[in-house]
Amino acid sequence: VENRLSDLHSQFEYILPGYLAASRAEFERDFGKPIAAAVKRRGAQPDVLGKQRLLQRMVQPFILRRLKTDPQIAAELPAKVEQTHDCELSTKQAKLYEAVQEETLRRAAQAESAFSRRGQVLAMVHALREVCNHPTCLSQKRRPQHIPAEGYPAPSSIEASGKCAKLHELLDVALQAAEKVLIFSNYL
Repeated sequence: VENRLSDLHSQFEYILPGYLAASRAEFERDFGKPIAAAVKRRGAQPDVLGKQRLLQRMVQPFILRRLKTDPQIAAELPAKVEQTHDCELSTKQAKLYEAVQEETLRRAAQAESAFSRRGQVLAMVHALREVCNHPTCLSQKRRPQHIPAEGYPAPSSIEASGKCAKLHELLDVALQAAEKVLIFSNYL
């Protein structure tokens, strides 16, 4: 669980469907929103503390707190397996990537202050990451003005994204082997 309680709900829905709540909406209503609001306020009401404790009690039996550095644990852990898969941008992605770069750099050159230029460049990096995931991930406000909405592929278009095509290929192999798959993404 990295940033949101919805990550916890997703993991439990995978391993034990319906355990934390009957639906994501119910989980958000009962736990997610009240606990997140309490964190923002930096203080929880007694009823929210009760919900937090209930959620902790529910997940506690499933959480194993061990450190990889513990010598007794390290011997039991399997070797870490990392795989890197290079993905080429699709033709549409490459064109959009270039268009985002050109438009943002043009706007940055016209910016009145160094602070504004840096902000434009940081926004461009964010937009380019979105394009690299899938062209439809590019938020409306970052889309180049000269590319009409119908110029973007459908969100379900696998071929529109090199990453989606590679993921589809990897999933095909895993599913043919009847393996279960849990996908984590650090940026979407």
